[in-house]
Amino acid sequence: MANFEIRGAMGGQQPSVRSFVVASGTDSSIKQGDIVVLSAGAAVLVPNGGASAADKSKFGLALRDSNETAGADGSVEVAFATEGLVVRGKATTAGNLSESSVLTACTVDLVGAVQTIDEDDATGDITILNVFADGDVEAVLPFKL
Repeated sequence: MANFEIRGAMGGQQPSVRSFVVASGTDSSIKQGDIVVLSAGAAVLVPNGGASAADKSKFGLALRDSNETAGADGSVEVAFATEGLVVRGKATTAGNLSESSVLTACTVDLVGAVQTIDEDDATGDITILNVFADGDVEAVLPFKL
């Protein structure tokens, strides 16, 4: 099951899709539904505590598993939107969610292969857009030009 799914894009924009390089070193480090950071034509899995506002980064969502290996670079298809990509996925601690969580900054938690939105880390560059009773959140992944 994917960590996150696309819900749309801000400003009525259609998400763009592009292939990005994934550096060698591990096998298939990015899975479908993972939040990635995009830089210099490459995609990297957002690490635990990643997506801080200090990064001023471009974020996207992997549409398929990456295909790099330990010895060879690979690629991954990524959706992104210059106005911000809206995704839905789990919060780290659903019990912390309330209406006051809406429009707050957050980062990404990564435990094993599972990414969640860290609703308790306001140092982030990702914004919570909506909260749901099942512990899901909709969040905006920025793309800073």
